[in-house]
Amino acid sequence: MAQFRPHSGQGTSGEHTVQSGPEMERCWKIMERTPVAMLVTRDGEQLHARPMAVEADRAQNALWFIIALSSHKDEQVQADNQVCVVVEDTDEGIYLSVAGRGEVITDRATIKAHWHKGADHFFKGGASDPDACLLKVTPEGSKLWDTPPLHEAEREIERSSGKARATHSKPSLH
Repeated sequence: MAQFRPHSGQGTSGEHTVQSGPEMERCWKIMERTPVAMLVTRDGEQLHARPMAVEADRAQNALWFIIALSSHKDEQVQADNQVCVVVEDTDEGIYLSVAGRGEVITDRATIKAHWHKGADHFFKGGASDPDACLLKVTPEGSKLWDTPPLHEAEREIERSSGKARATHSKPSLH
């Protein structure tokens, strides 16, 4: 992600547009420890999101997904190569959205290089299965949200709701 195009500014609710340096390093670390991400593609006029195993490859500035040709994700990406990858770590209160360009890779050597055991469940022929291919996402920009960890947010909601019940008022969630 170190090659993302720079953006400026900070949004609301802990949102940061990632620019470079330590924030970029943090994004790579988040992606590297995240085994599953939501992959969002465009299917005609609609967006389609699904959870998928992801491999973060900092050296190649890429996020890799093993996909099935029969799933039509390859066709979606070839029709519109803008994709989004979303990860979350609710224990840490971190949410990361990565926008990028997708490219379908059918080269068997590259597929084998990025193959993982979990994919064997979906492809009986392993990395040689003719239905298996790769989606390489080249990041172009990202947004990172830092929020209170989910357990802290849940406690705050419970406190606010309890106070509201006791005082017969509406809970304050701000």
